[in-house]
Amino acid sequence: MSLMKRVVPRALGAARTLMDSALSDSVVVLNYHRVNAIPSCASNLTVTAENFREHMRVLRERYEPIRLDSLSDLEQAFRARANGKKRVAVTFDDGYADTFNKALPALDEFQVPATVFVTTGNLDGSREFWWDEVEELVMERIPDDKLDSIFGLVGDGPIEPKVTVPACAKRRSTYYAQLTPLLKYSTEKEIQLIMAKLRKLAGCGALERDTHRSMTVEELKRLAANPLIEIGAHTVNHLCLSTLERHRQHEELRSSKEFLERTLGIKVTSVAYPFGDESAYNRDTLAVDQELDFSLGLTTRPGVVSPRTRKYEVPRMFVKNWTVDEFDRSLKKFFWIG
Repeated sequence: MSLMKRVVPRALGAARTLMDSALSDSVVVLNYHRVNAIPSCASNLTVTAENFREHMRVLRERYEPIRLDSLSDLEQAFRARANGKKRVAVTFDDGYADTFNKALPALDEFQVPATVFVTTGNLDGSREFWWDEVEELVMERIPDDKLDSIFGLVGDGPIEPKVTVPACAKRRSTYYAQLTPLLKYSTEKEIQLIMAKLRKLAGCGALERDTHRSMTVEELKRLAANPLIEIGAHTVNHLCLSTLERHRQHEELRSSKEFLERTLGIKVTSVAYPFGDESAYNRDTLAVDQELDFSLGLTTRPGVVSPRTRKYEVPRMFVKNWTVDEFDRSLKKFFWIG
């Protein structure tokens, strides 16, 4: 494919996003992951409880927080409305325990609805998601003199054996940034193998930090019982769907959906794709969504929801650990109003 053929569609897509935001009654869907303390967070997935509370206050005071399922019928969702406030939907990925014990109090306080996409295979267990463990091992625990051994884990993969910057902190960040995309596209077996080697370099076993665990089934039930909360599917094993054959994608999504419906006694109508960027799902994914009767499929591709949005490719805006002022400015940029 020529450079022109690659660049022009992307440019047109970006321009269309701006026009949708400026000229229509657009909706922003926010993407959170964790609400907790941040001793170190190279992944930018964690927001402190203090900042998250301020985010929710801003949403309640200056915007119109809405339920994600109100977008299930996009034609209906964008009919003329009396309320002129910009609409925002809150979502969480993965099913961390801190969504229940740290985020929910702020959601309750300001009456902000949220949708939580749950990776069902991690419930009721102490194991951490591999990206959290990689961050701790590479950024903190592997000794300085063993850092370059990370290259040996992947042979001729994308991690370079030499880093010209001598500072260990820079080397750690470089290795972390290069290792995580590699694992994202790996099989379960490959991930387990690399994680075992990383733990060996660090001289420790599998990490089971309470601060990084997923919810228990009991916590999930209590969360789902709150009328502000909608529960969505996020697969069983949090594998990159585009790397799987269609029948395996179907199994991951169906099993996640059925477990949640059976356990919680609800109908699960939305799904968020693990990792969620344009390389993380494919046409098979969208076809499976339809087969399983999902109403919405959520990505992590940036953009606003408009009448032109495809229901299985709903964009979301990633939220960092912003202060209240940074959050407000970011929202305005999301809506193209500041």
